Amino acid sequence: MFLAIFLNLQAIAATLGLYFGLGLNHDWYWFWVIIIGIPVFYLGAFIVYLIVLFIASQFISSKKERKKINRFATFLIKETCVNICLVCRVRIHRKNWKSIPKDTNFVLVSNHLSVFDNMCALAALPTSKILCISKGGNFKIPIAGKFITLAGYFSIDRDNQSKGIETIEQAEKAMLEQGVSIYVNPEGTRSKDHKLHEFHNGTFRLVTETKRPLVVMSVENTWQVSHNFPLKPTHVHLDIVDIVPGEECATTSTADLALRAYNAIAKNLDKHQVFVSEEK
Repeated sequence: MFLAIFLNLQAIAATLGLYFGLGLNHDWYWFWVIIIGIPVFYLGAFIVYLIVLFIASQFISSKKERKKINRFATFLIKETCVNICLVCRVRIHRKNWKSIPKDTNFVLVSNHLSVFDNMCALAALPTSKILCISKGGNFKIPIAGKFITLAGYFSIDRDNQSKGIETIEQAEKAMLEQGVSIYVNPEGTRSKDHKLHEFHNGTFRLVTETKRPLVVMSVENTWQVSHNFPLKPTHVHLDIVDIVPGEECATTSTADLALRAYNAIAKNLDKHQVFVSEEK
């Protein structure tokens, strides 16, 4: 949000400078310059910001192993997500977010509809001290790939079970030693039919081994962002539908936790008449 405020102030200052500098304030019909100028200058400032990030990313090594979370990188990621949501006209609606633990780190899981799932969640979360487990291809995306590498995000190979377990163990270690929270999509991949699909049990080792709370989030409408932009806004719903205390996670099997999380999300999606698969 800090970046959004800064860019907005820049846009307002540039627009007013143009408006008064050219003497447009003497005629009321030039007032439209302010209405159009602020969003245009905001977009221009954001593009300049992305160019700066691109230049900076050229000096970030994607091969160097990151053993600690880089708080500056996670802060930049969060702020960038906030601004991308603003530019793409995403309206985030949160429900039951006050129930998210504030005195301990946690594991956040949700259904997976779009790349905007992560962006919206990171933009909405009150903390930037959170890392994601993401597919290897995302680490090759220009700008974003370098910064999620720098932040300490975890790359998972969905086709190699042993490497997948190794990634989960690395995330567990980061949770215990660095106090970071983890966001992961148990479905393993985006749902191409926008339905909820089976959760992978192994994901829930993150809470059974660390004894940290499990926060279950239902995501709706993120897949519509690319269809609606730029003509109309997209209303995205992020609902916290269940929280399993760490002590309970430690004594519950990964299969039972996966089923509980799946059912909690399915119940919420069904309530809003969103399609749910019949895999469970």
